[in-house]
Amino acid sequence: MIFILFLTLLTQLVQALSIIRGGGSSLPADLLTEALFEFGQLYADIQTAPYDLSSSPTGQLDVASGKLDFSFSSSAIQTALLTNGTNQLVALPSLVGAVVFVYNLPGVPVLKLSQKVLPRIFDGTIGTWDHPLLVSDNPTLVNNSAKIRIIQQDPTTSTYSLLNKFMKVLDTATKFPNTPFSNPAQIKLVSPITLHTQQDAAVVVGAVENTLAYLNPHDGLNAVNKNDSEANIAYIQHADGSYVLWSEDAVKVAVSGLTQQKISSLNVYNDTLTLYNSPAKGAYPFSVVSNLVIKPANISSDYVTTVATLKFLWWLIQTPSYTAKYQFSSISNTSLGIMTLNRLKSVSFDGVNPIYGQSVCDIDSDGTYKTPCQHGYCKDPLPFQDARATCICDIGYFNVKNKDCSEPIGFINPVSYSYIEIVLFFVGIAVVLWTTLQVYLKREEPDLKAMSPPCCFYILAGCFIGEFAIVIDALSVTQGTCYAKFAIPALAFGMVFRYVRFETLNMTYRILV
Repeated sequence: MIFILFLTLLTQLVQALSIIRGGGSSLPADLLTEALFEFGQLYADIQTAPYDLSSSPTGQLDVASGKLDFSFSSSAIQTALLTNGTNQLVALPSLVGAVVFVYNLPGVPVLKLSQKVLPRIFDGTIGTWDHPLLVSDNPTLVNNSAKIRIIQQDPTTSTYSLLNKFMKVLDTATKFPNTPFSNPAQIKLVSPITLHTQQDAAVVVGAVENTLAYLNPHDGLNAVNKNDSEANIAYIQHADGSYVLWSEDAVKVAVSGLTQQKISSLNVYNDTLTLYNSPAKGAYPFSVVSNLVIKPANISSDYVTTVATLKFLWWLIQTPSYTAKYQFSSISNTSLGIMTLNRLKSVSFDGVNPIYGQSVCDIDSDGTYKTPCQHGYCKDPLPFQDARATCICDIGYFNVKNKDCSEPIGFINPVSYSYIEIVLFFVGIAVVLWTTLQVYLKREEPDLKAMSPPCCFYILAGCFIGEFAIVIDALSVTQGTCYAKFAIPALAFGMVFRYVRFETLNMTYRILV
């Protein structure tokens, strides 16, 4: 018994040490950092590690090795990680963000960057603000001969990788020959300011004139809204020739431009959705899909951690308030979101049975339940619950055969031992009544008279009341029966043992005196 108790406590301790670990892309780092922390506060038995900021490729490698349970990536799975075995990774669309260009030019509230100009700035061809290609769209720059100081992020960051991919797309669109962004390592910018994080880049572009930085919108707005900042967000040229300023609505337009056929045909094992230069009218050209990367066959070797990770990812996608707070667009209630949630629903721990759907309280992507609670509710609002998780019933209903609180409470608890208790109740009542009758009939006999018949009747009354504790346990659970289970035994035992105690004290007194 002690050994079993020790194993139980050890198991609970190991489970308590299970921690959700995520990391990867720098683009959604702020969002994921807060989301992980907040999710860890929702469940007492779930712990979350801080977001491990690295890059998309590094995050993928960490998931493949088991260091992370999930990562975020803005690129497809690396070819080197693709296998036909159980270690295969998938990249599932989860967030839609953007990259904005923030500039610091006092007195220039509007800056337009065309598809021809942007790549040439970032390959060093256009080095001053008064370059003719820039001036043609921005006449106020004609007298500004200052050098364009590019705030360049570390080449290992995801944002740096996204920038080069976008520049390559623009070169393709404008038919620029031999784009240098096929091998960005060869590009040599003049006096760039190289920083490791977007937060650092936001601080510098907000304070230093003639600088240009590429940031996620959250950090970009921090730079623009800083006191005494001269920074602004640039307009980017759309494929139709118009200029679009970043906004959440403009990003949503880019998402809406995705066709159902493109979503359905997405190969999550070796491909990713891109929104660069979306042809949808009014779409922000540098919109970005951020994918969550998992290893479906083995998210974690620990079952509790696997379930917790799936819960977190579901919660993240289905909680738009987090995405909006950090200027991302939610894919909740979209075809893209449903596709990703369906992928999560198919994950299993044993390789056979999906974790999702084992409980009636596993909510679906549309907020409904396959077997909804009829007269009750589910305590946990997230899916991937244990099979034992059932609806918590309203007063008057319970779960015996079903788990959806559809069964009204009857007079007798419909379990086999209830009927045994009822039989024992009647047998016990018969015994007490027969004994009472015998005491009454033989109350004048010397032996019984010496025991005091009234005292015997008092004890038998306590026994009679005590018999009802048996039948109360056989009745259906109500507020009244719950109170009775405590009150009746206490009253019965109190009557019996009060007399026994009194007689013991009386006998002791007589002996001593």
